[in-house]
Amino acid sequence: MSKPTEFANVTAREFSDVVANPDNHEGKALVIYGKVTQFDSRTGPRSLRADTGGELVQASRASSYVSYPHNSMLSGSESVLQGLAEDDIFEAQ
Repeated sequence: MSKPTEFANVTAREFSDVVANPDNHEGKALVIYGKVTQFDSRTGPRSLRADTGGELVQASRASSYVSYPHNSMLSGSESVLQGLAEDDIFEAQ
């Protein structure tokens, strides 16, 4: 399978459909956002657990708390993931 060259932005609703029906979206390349919830020796250097969503969530002025609706396991190359830590907000393609 070749590496995608274009990644589609999706709405929160569209991403919810991807989560609910992943087989229907196989092979699609998406831009997603998330907050790292676990990235340690238990997940290993090439995978992490994160809360994810289809749209970037901004922290409110009253709070720095950011929440995404979907608990996900993600994987990637060690060189790309090495700078991430728990509670980091990220964009993934």
